[in-house]
Amino acid sequence: MYKILVTKPIHPIGMKILREKADVAILSSVENMEEESKDKDAIILRIGNVTKSIIEGNPNLKVIAKHGVGVDEIDVETATKFKIPVVNAPGANADSVAEHTIAMLLALVKNIRNSDINLRKGKFNYRDSAKPVGLEGKTFGVAGYGQIGKKVVEKSRGFNMNTIVYDPYAEINENQEVEFCDSIDTLFKKSDIVSLHMPLTKETINLITYKQLKLLGEKGYLINCARGEVICQSDLSLALENEIIAGAALDVFDKEPPDINEKLFSYDNIIVTPHMAALSEEAIIKMSTMVSRGVLKVLEGEMPENVVNLNQITY
Repeated sequence: MYKILVTKPIHPIGMKILREKADVAILSSVENMEEESKDKDAIILRIGNVTKSIIEGNPNLKVIAKHGVGVDEIDVETATKFKIPVVNAPGANADSVAEHTIAMLLALVKNIRNSDINLRKGKFNYRDSAKPVGLEGKTFGVAGYGQIGKKVVEKSRGFNMNTIVYDPYAEINENQEVEFCDSIDTLFKKSDIVSLHMPLTKETINLITYKQLKLLGEKGYLINCARGEVICQSDLSLALENEIIAGAALDVFDKEPPDINEKLFSYDNIIVTPHMAALSEEAIIKMSTMVSRGVLKVLEGEMPENVVNLNQITY
């Protein structure tokens, strides 16, 4: 039987698919990743990183899979060098992340968090100072127009906002119902609300700094359900403290788990969730089945659809 290391259990449906054809081991701890992956034919990553040394130290490794979309925790370059396909599950969590984004959008502009906190303290009159904001006619900027970004745009249409998009890699055609911006600065300058949906790459690390936040302005809101590192978190903290922007909602952080004692978590104008946007029951089932079947296909000599480095692997 094939030997597969799963760094954290996936949905039982996915585990069942794997165990029908493989001996599946669950990682004991991230610290033991290199040792426990040594004799495995495949690694399915939920936590931790698949590093260069892990790949180079395992001659049996035939496929690496990400339980999700972003593969920034995998050394894809080294995997490609060793002709190891890297499999992921694009689209599996798109609806879940888009729904979470819309929930955060509404919670921000309607000041749900602070209203809830104050009412629980008996402050019913907080209603007079809550200052909820309407969405109709506002400009909604979406940075990143992949499967998730497109779903966010689709789900936001009922609010009658003007939607603009920034994505230097998106294919643009005249039939699209969104306006494309030529730069991230233009997107922030023209938007009332910005939602981030780009992958983490060398180009997107710390893409959003104090400069962009100042362009968004004191009435603007920022939502991040992408990767924490695309925002310079210290700049965001400063912008929230000085009310350079009206508020932010974060599902992701530059370090996870985040340090809840840092200043960022002390502000009233921020909503935070624990990197859970992709974790609806439906999305977890889709992700687990996609990566399980993708891994087994590679092990059985076939090539699944979702191989991020397929074009780079030469045989």
